[in-house]
Amino acid sequence: DKHLFIDLENVTMISSDAVLYLLSVFDICKQLGKLNVTGNAPKDQKCKKYFLESGFYNYVKSDFSKRYTPDNIFEIKTGENVDQENAFQVVQFSLNKLRESASVVSTRIQGSILECMGNVMEHAYETKAIRHKPKWWITSVYNQDRNVVSYTILDNGMGIPSTIRKRMREKLLPFTTDSEMI
Repeated sequence: DKHLFIDLENVTMISSDAVLYLLSVFDICKQLGKLNVTGNAPKDQKCKKYFLESGFYNYVKSDFSKRYTPDNIFEIKTGENVDQENAFQVVQFSLNKLRESASVVSTRIQGSILECMGNVMEHAYETKAIRHKPKWWITSVYNQDRNVVSYTILDNGMGIPSTIRKRMREKLLPFTTDSEMI
């Protein structure tokens, strides 16, 4: 019975990982039915455009039009299972933006994306503890100035350190930091 208002009005910089994280948290709140989340849009035109083109508004209740033409952003996708079609599409987006042909590298990138999707379902959740559906979120952004494509894949799971601890029960090696463990 609580309400959370996300004030994005003064945001002047946004990244794909932040957008995916917001969507993941909103989705968990919605699934658990514990929190009503609303918000506003950035005044900054570049940030506002990013939210529109990324497909963010396809996943939240909004007055913004969901009709847009993404420029250099692969529209956000989400799923609960390994999705070969979405993995293929994000790689195709990259190849098109970089004006490249399919290659061993693009095949490996697609394989890595599929592995991330599979790992979410296989490793990121303890079935007893989880109270929401496991999901992954993916997007890709083309930086025209640097001629580089970056990928962002996020899940709403326990996190790598918790998962490793769960699997190993910290009996094999005495880790002092999460980064050492990873």
